Amino acid sequence: MLTSVEARGIHNFTGKSDYSEGTIPGSFIIHLISPQNIVDVCVTDEDKKTTQATIDKFKDRYNNGKRTVMDSMLNWYSEYFGGVATPGKLIVYPDKNDKSKILEVSLPLVPSLSRWFRDEKFQPEILKYIDKAVDRAYSLGAKLTGLGGFNSVASLGGKTLFDNHPLIKSGEMCVDNGNALTAGIAYKGLIKLMDDLCINIETTNISIIGATGSIGRVFSRMLSKINKGKLHLIANTESELKKMKRDLGNYHPNIEAIGKDNIERKKALHLSDICVIVSSAVNFQDLGVSIEDFKPGSVILDVGRPRTVPENIIELRPDIFATEGGVIDFPSELGEIIPSGILGMGHKKIFACLGELILLCLEGRKENFSVGTIQEDKVWEILKISEKWGFELSGYRMFDRPIPDERLVEVKRIRCELASI
Repeated sequence: MLTSVEARGIHNFTGKSDYSEGTIPGSFIIHLISPQNIVDVCVTDEDKKTTQATIDKFKDRYNNGKRTVMDSMLNWYSEYFGGVATPGKLIVYPDKNDKSKILEVSLPLVPSLSRWFRDEKFQPEILKYIDKAVDRAYSLGAKLTGLGGFNSVASLGGKTLFDNHPLIKSGEMCVDNGNALTAGIAYKGLIKLMDDLCINIETTNISIIGATGSIGRVFSRMLSKINKGKLHLIANTESELKKMKRDLGNYHPNIEAIGKDNIERKKALHLSDICVIVSSAVNFQDLGVSIEDFKPGSVILDVGRPRTVPENIIELRPDIFATEGGVIDFPSELGEIIPSGILGMGHKKIFACLGELILLCLEGRKENFSVGTIQEDKVWEILKISEKWGFELSGYRMFDRPIPDERLVEVKRIRCELASI
């Protein structure tokens, strides 16, 4: 492990911002998805080797739902990165022609793996960590903080922070969950995918799993205005589903609301050419369905994080095209990610929720733009801003890797064969 002296200053954060250009400094609170990601925040090769050995030793215990020394390692990283440095940062150039002017976005770390975010008994601990990360971001000069991964889920899309955190309640700092751009980019990605696979978005049957969540709700509304096939809204909160069905009935004539009835969920998937997953479930079993329930030749757009789709989906169902949603390209001329792999996305790839934070900082928008439930007008507004700054929809990806063009061609061929039967 690194000593405190070695850890401090690895990624010094100065909170710089060219206020003459109307920008504001920001932060994006992150957490690590799996034990293996702990290696990503290591610096030296020796540190990586030691950390890997620890992970190998305790991963079975972790997989069985038990706390391990890995959690202590994360706490250590968080403490020694706190206040002086962070595991990573983004350097953004508001003026691409003058790189002496920079805007920094820090990446404070919540010292918890995603597994514990899904365990109710750890929620009080998680919320304390998030509160501390907000304090840390403020001490680094941030005026606006974004919420990455399960930090948004745990804080109810930032609503808990908006209602309770002193800095945010007082207006000294603002919070943003990034769901507006995530929904918008996922929507644009789905429209492009339907065009590429020659699927008529207006008449096809669609299932949306997680329809009552922040992203799922606005995504359902947007689709209801262009689709007139069967629209299956699937979620656990049945009372909210009924309200959504009444509301969206003004736009869509054929909506079915499906709650916790797994049999009805399976029927919906078997009828749907498109399935959009905007849930925090880590596998299909958590949703009460299986890979066999999906319609032959269908499409899965997995917007949530971590992914619900299994890594061996091509092996299990070669007829299905599964891709992740909510990923954008970070323009090369606009800045750089330090270190490049800190977000686990590869070079110049970022999640749309982080993109939203960057865009708001570039625009000088110190406001609680996306908090709790997202309104559709916010989605269209942030999409327009993203186009202004050159953010583009990323290519088809799954498990943080590009999907080969041949895969799309193969599924298109399979769909044509199925249609001819």
